[in-house]
Amino acid sequence: MSSFVESKMTNLVNNQGAEFVKYNQRQLSRIYPGGGRVDSSNYNPQLAWNAGCQIVALNYQTDSESMHLNQGKFRTNGRAGYILKPQIMRDPEKNFNPNTKTEIAGVEKVTVSIKVISAQQLPKPADTKGESRTKGEIIDPYVKVDFHGIPADNASFKTKVVQDNGFNPVWEEKRFEKDLLMPELAMIRFVVFDEDVGLVDDFIGQFSLPFTSLRPGSSIAEDLVELVQ
Repeated sequence: MSSFVESKMTNLVNNQGAEFVKYNQRQLSRIYPGGGRVDSSNYNPQLAWNAGCQIVALNYQTDSESMHLNQGKFRTNGRAGYILKPQIMRDPEKNFNPNTKTEIAGVEKVTVSIKVISAQQLPKPADTKGESRTKGEIIDPYVKVDFHGIPADNASFKTKVVQDNGFNPVWEEKRFEKDLLMPELAMIRFVVFDEDVGLVDDFIGQFSLPFTSLRPGSSIAEDLVELVQ
């Protein structure tokens, strides 16, 4: 096993992506946060996953987008902590470059279409003590849909803002479409924010899952219960 600080991993993925994938076919890689992260913040684990790194270590005490992606990644195996890499990343006869911008031989490109419909009983943002605000203005929610994967598959979409309605906001937003060149590595993150004009928008809740966990025509309403937890 070899250990790489996040900056070394990022450099390898960005500049020697295909070679790093080959390296990880025969060698275990452990990636760890940089020593300068004294606030226990995190790097983006997706970069390491794109190159087939086996142990992608994060600061678990920090709730962040990075941890949300990590939690979503391991939903596919009941949070047991082990996921098999895509076949193309395990086959020594195949060559996969995570930085490719064209279709990948042996991998079927897919188009994912998402329609954001509505929400129910959204909580108010937490205050500085982490407690939900019970008084004050009604929230103005919107949904941000983020695609994480190889660089060619990254994208972000945002719905309109529903004014003064956290109880049952309805977006009925047009479908967001995205072509995925490497669907087995793609993660989708749904985030609800409260728009604050002139200020930083308040985080309400999120849900992350791998693209491979989606079912055509399905609803993730039950999973989005996590938004109020």
